[in-house]
Amino acid sequence: MKKNATSYAKELNDLLLIAETESDLKFVQALIAEYEKATADGGQVLSSETVGKVLGVSDRTVRRWWERGCPRDSIDTIRQWRLDNIKKAAEGADASEITAEMRLHEMMDKAESARTRRLKNDLLEGRLVPRAEVERDTAICLARLRNGLAPLGSMCANICPAEVKAVVADLVDNAVKVRVKEVADSMRLDEE
Repeated sequence: MKKNATSYAKELNDLLLIAETESDLKFVQALIAEYEKATADGGQVLSSETVGKVLGVSDRTVRRWWERGCPRDSIDTIRQWRLDNIKKAAEGADASEITAEMRLHEMMDKAESARTRRLKNDLLEGRLVPRAEVERDTAICLARLRNGLAPLGSMCANICPAEVKAVVADLVDNAVKVRVKEVADSMRLDEE
């Protein structure tokens, strides 16, 4: 799954929140500073030093990736290429690079565990509503809306001259059906 710059920045900030030691804090702060520096160029070609600092590897490793066909346009595309080519990227990596990579993944695992705990607590405390319940309540609300608006065409036709009653009733009924369908379609939850 490719991440955009906003989601990666949020991920870094989440890591910052769960940093447990001073060295964790400094490590994440350095990643954030380098990421901000790298993305401030507005999409210009990045240096191997900048990419290496953001991703926690040496600039020599980044240059090797580029020799293997890694894109150079953004941190996100480099990260995606790296994920797609992780076995090749790991060959020839220095021990310090592997250690930094393992540390980053450990912190990401901590962030995911914290997020999972937060979701479980929110569910237990009633701050989250199960999807099935939301879908059921939405369906009930839409059915009530549809039933409440169903006689609108007849009501409008009753105040019109006799020669346009049928046309007015049909136009209003069709307009109501279309709008209710639009509301229902816009409220559908995407299947995951």
